[in-house]
Amino acid sequence: IKEDDDWVVVDKPGSIPVHPCGRYRHNSITFILAKEHGLKTVHTVHRLDRLTSGVLIFSKSAAKAREMEQVIKAREVEKVYVCRVVGEFPEGEVVCEESIEVISCKIGLCVVDPKGKDCKTTFKR
Repeated sequence: IKEDDDWVVVDKPGSIPVHPCGRYRHNSITFILAKEHGLKTVHTVHRLDRLTSGVLIFSKSAAKAREMEQVIKAREVEKVYVCRVVGEFPEGEVVCEESIEVISCKIGLCVVDPKGKDCKTTFKR
């Protein structure tokens, strides 16, 4: 999407992981950036699950990555997800506040569990 002296912004398709993992050694965003665009040293600022498509931000320096990580951690950045539903989504907001437990990082499987991390997601049409 965009590249400058400090940042690389990528439109990640679903099904490709951000970095090499498991059976995905060569078909990852960081590998493709290095091999096809000569960006051998990019720093992951945040990530998206393998099956999630969306905008990814990489920095070209560790210092810039740490800066952006702090901005994200302080919740100064708002993430917006768009999804498709079957049928008609209700008017107004639907708020889901459930704790999420990671079952498997390898396959990106999470479940609602009281022992999990507190999460709040607001859905709106």
